[in-house]
Amino acid sequence: MKDYINLAVINLKHRRLRSWLTILGIVIGIAAVSSLVSINQGLMEAINSQFESMGTNTIMILPGTEGSTSPILNMLGSPLKMSDNDVVENVPGVDYSIPLYYKAVNVEFRGDKKSIFMYAIPSKDGEKLTDLFASVGLKEGRSLKRGDMYKAIVGYNVYKNVFNDKVSVGSYIKIEGKKFKVIGIMNEIGNRMDDNQISIPLEAAREIFGESDRIDMIMVKVEEGRNVEDVAKAIKLKLKNHRGTEDFQVLTSKELLERAKTILGLVSIVFIAVAAISLVVGGIGIMNTMYMAVVERTRHIGVMKAVGARDVDIMMIFLLESGIIGLIGGLIGLSIGLGFAKIVEVYAASAMQTKLLKASFDPLLIVGSLAFSFIVGVISGVMPARAAAKMNPVDALRYE
Repeated sequence: MKDYINLAVINLKHRRLRSWLTILGIVIGIAAVSSLVSINQGLMEAINSQFESMGTNTIMILPGTEGSTSPILNMLGSPLKMSDNDVVENVPGVDYSIPLYYKAVNVEFRGDKKSIFMYAIPSKDGEKLTDLFASVGLKEGRSLKRGDMYKAIVGYNVYKNVFNDKVSVGSYIKIEGKKFKVIGIMNEIGNRMDDNQISIPLEAAREIFGESDRIDMIMVKVEEGRNVEDVAKAIKLKLKNHRGTEDFQVLTSKELLERAKTILGLVSIVFIAVAAISLVVGGIGIMNTMYMAVVERTRHIGVMKAVGARDVDIMMIFLLESGIIGLIGGLIGLSIGLGFAKIVEVYAASAMQTKLLKASFDPLLIVGSLAFSFIVGVISGVMPARAAAKMNPVDALRYE
């Protein structure tokens, strides 16, 4: 085997330019696949951590038909009402439910005006919401509590990056012209949408916007020891009877995670399929190079056979050559792909202010990419190697 490898390396060195051009096709394919898989795995890990912060005993109720989880599209449909929250709260197995009202609002801080996404909850449910997302918690200050009116809790980016000056506990901001005192700052969650939000009491939102009954989401915490799926089914049945139609969705955190995984999986398959085209082209390039090598070394093959080389020896030399081409392309492509994935992570953190896009350097990805590139090389070299092994030594020696 050592002799086979030495011969293969020597032969590749004799045609360096052609070998590097052939390697380039594998480099592009492996770089594309490894970067996409790395980012996808990192994104899945980040999404898993986001859902873990919600806990497994959480249920979300949204307006809209089954399959639509976009808050914007849901708000355009038939909204939920406070009476729906009352129904949900009385379902057996529900510990508590929290109605949420969403709206994009104009916020001003020390003369600097921004459009920010706001969500409002009843002031009495402030501590419950903090309990529901206990793993996120507050960086400073306190939660909303019963009786709070013009008070606000700001997300991490609102505190640190959105305005020219930092918003601190005790600062005053204006929401649609109304002055609110900041009483709390959320810890960094890691995605731009959540970190750019402001929370205010629902009572204050009703006064400002005049929508007395509309809510856009209901968050539910299930009692300890209860089966979340059974409680979700009970909520769906009660709400359907109350509303007269099933124009809403009842989603457990597990279902939301599965939907996110399905969507990411489909996107990954499409991108990897496109990237795999480069590998096919690279494989064809290796095959073409190896066929040319067979033609160029016909007399050499004849000499080896004349002095006793077996068909399997000839075939092994050519297979190792093509495999080494694939492996070198895999090493270079993997380095470029993982480097690109890291650049995407850094860019997302700085420019997009999100920690969801992360590069995952899974050892299985590294080993798998190298093994796959070697196998592509070997498979691409099978037909040329077989052609070389089957040559008649007499004809090969007479070849000009």
